[in-house]
Amino acid sequence: EQEWVFEDIPAVPTPSLFRGFSAPIRLVIERSREELAFLMAHDSDPFNRWDAGQELAKRVILELAGRHAARGEFSLDDSLVQAFRRVLMDDALDGSIRSLMMTPPSEPALAQAMDVVDPDALHAARRFFLAELGRRLGGELETVLEATMPRPGAGVNKDAIDRRRLHNLALALVTATGEADALARASAQFDAADNMTDLEAAFACLVRTPGGAREAAIGKFYERWKSEPLVLDKWFRIQAVSSAPDTFERVLELAEHPDFSLTNPNRVRALVGAFALANPVHFHRADGEGYRFLADKVLALDGINPQVASRMVSAFNPWRRFDKARQAKMKGELERIRSKEGLSRDVTEIVGRALAD
Repeated sequence: EQEWVFEDIPAVPTPSLFRGFSAPIRLVIERSREELAFLMAHDSDPFNRWDAGQELAKRVILELAGRHAARGEFSLDDSLVQAFRRVLMDDALDGSIRSLMMTPPSEPALAQAMDVVDPDALHAARRFFLAELGRRLGGELETVLEATMPRPGAGVNKDAIDRRRLHNLALALVTATGEADALARASAQFDAADNMTDLEAAFACLVRTPGGAREAAIGKFYERWKSEPLVLDKWFRIQAVSSAPDTFERVLELAEHPDFSLTNPNRVRALVGAFALANPVHFHRADGEGYRFLADKVLALDGINPQVASRMVSAFNPWRRFDKARQAKMKGELERIRSKEGLSRDVTEIVGRALAD
């Protein structure tokens, strides 16, 4: 243990520790929201700046989730919005770093910080966070979108990659507001895209919002790429992870689609795996139908590809971390799977371990 004493400091400093440090460490330090916002806005070390932003966003979203559970009102502090604004408009940072810094932790990552996971509250909180940033930074996001407009034949050099990442981050934030102008911009990008990165990004934005633009994009994407299996996997996956309120019904329809087959492991991962492992708000729906869907698919898949089936069933592994009602439903599906006669060793091992933990 070591101690350093600094004297004659005119104001309480905000420490930025381990700048340029490459070894993996776990840092335990008490930092206020104000300090985190300051570091995110002003730190000269990109990693420390990103880390402060991630911690700040995590704290705020988890607090919002708590308010959702208590039926409280949502709001974002000006200091947080200003910190994100400073990052967004900092031309000294490349577009890839800005995009990374502006992206809050995912719902599965945030869930790790909850004693009892509440997927509905987490989703509502994170969705508000993104939409509110989209509203409060509207002018700056418009500036970024105009400055990073897709350029035909831009290629795959670093500058082009940075531009696409920042542009598509800004597009995601403005479309999170659900405003018609933002969705029209996403539709225009989808129609004009000459590369898969911009096409995917626009498609994902459109799929999140029910309406004519979404249905048009889904139809156009399919017709254009239906003969390209790897691209069609993206079509299935982006719909499976959508936050749109009717996503589960859409997933059920896609499971009956002529281009979906349990004998195609990539397609199974794109639809069933993406839904169960990357869409917590819909997989963990309170009525348990998401669990039943997964269990049905695991049972059907077990005799075809037990390795893939065992990967799918692992979505039930953290079942004890949820509320009692969800626990009971997930445990019931695990027991239903275990009771199948002739269940493969792969699936038996995963299910047995989940129930025994």
